[in-house]
Amino acid sequence: MEQHGFFAHQSPLPGKKEPWDRAKLAGTTASGENIFMGSPAAAEAIKGWFLSPGHHKNMFGDGHRRQGLGRSGKHWTQLFGAD
Repeated sequence: MEQHGFFAHQSPLPGKKEPWDRAKLAGTTASGENIFMGSPAAAEAIKGWFLSPGHHKNMFGDGHRRQGLGRSGKHWTQLFGAD
């Protein structure tokens, strides 16, 4: 996101529009995604997601068996997988 100048769940890049498209390119599946922008500190991203009902549901909801977390600058992505 940071590299390509956007902040959204939907990417403007061909073949990488939705989180599940990007997960498939990495050889996995996605069942949810949280994104955060504003701080390079992991604690700030986690706090922001924790305090947001929708993001909190992603973090603690049923149906996710694994997660990945990544940062580029002040952009954070948390991707959840069901398989």
